[in-house]
Amino acid sequence: MPNGTIDDTREPITIEPPEPFVAWPGWSHLLYAWALSLANGIWFVLVFGGCDFITAHRALRLPIHFAAELKIPFLPGMTAVYMSIYLLFLAGPFILRSWREFRAMIATLATMIGMAGVGFLLIPGQLAFLPPREQDLGIWAGMFHLADRLNLDYDLVPSLHVALSVACITAFCTHTRVVGRTLLWIWATAIALSTLLTHQHHVIDVVTGWFLATVCMRLLYSRLVGCGEPGAGPILPMYGEHLPAESKGGTSAKPASGNERYAGYLREAAEATPVSRRQTGNDVSLSQNRFHSHNPVP
Repeated sequence: MPNGTIDDTREPITIEPPEPFVAWPGWSHLLYAWALSLANGIWFVLVFGGCDFITAHRALRLPIHFAAELKIPFLPGMTAVYMSIYLLFLAGPFILRSWREFRAMIATLATMIGMAGVGFLLIPGQLAFLPPREQDLGIWAGMFHLADRLNLDYDLVPSLHVALSVACITAFCTHTRVVGRTLLWIWATAIALSTLLTHQHHVIDVVTGWFLATVCMRLLYSRLVGCGEPGAGPILPMYGEHLPAESKGGTSAKPASGNERYAGYLREAAEATPVSRRQTGNDVSLSQNRFHSHNPVP
């Protein structure tokens, strides 16, 4: 090559598209997720059913409602929204497709169930709403009776229905963009409202359930997935960020800060773009600018 020429035979930088929100995780992950879910389901039955059984044999009942709540209308159609929580459980393995994430999710849900059990025993409440009339249920009668039977009678404060929903939504939101997160939070809000509009819970139940999920997700789940470095931005990973990879020994590297991830982007660009020894500094800046134009750093 003649002196003074610049080797510009560089391959274009290709950026991998973000992973889909829902995808097939593979049979090994499904079996792993189902095994953990089964164990957590047994734990839920023991705590939820056991606390309800104990409270049923106690005479103490604490008032947990405000007088204004008795004016909340009963909307039997909201039973469908109330029962949609089970879609969140079914979708879990197809959204949280790493063992680390799903294991952290189950551990967090199990912790919330145990903490809620303590609340059920410390605050033995009872619904102040009158049972709905059969003629008011219409086509929703079968679904409502199923939901009412699953909800038992005395496990009210905090609402595990709200807590489990919010926890799942919080984890799912780390895998989607702004529009997806907005829709998911609308879903979580609708489920929370459905517990009131189907007269399954009172306001204090909803508030404490939402609070329980928020605290557990921030203090427990974020650390179990390895994204809880203080001062490094959001505790939960944002869309497009990868969780730390597990090593063979089961340990993970220290999470990278925002500046470290930015430096990593530049290194990836440099490695993907072969630069001749004769290439000038301006050309290097140009290649970095091209990379930034495709990958804006927040």
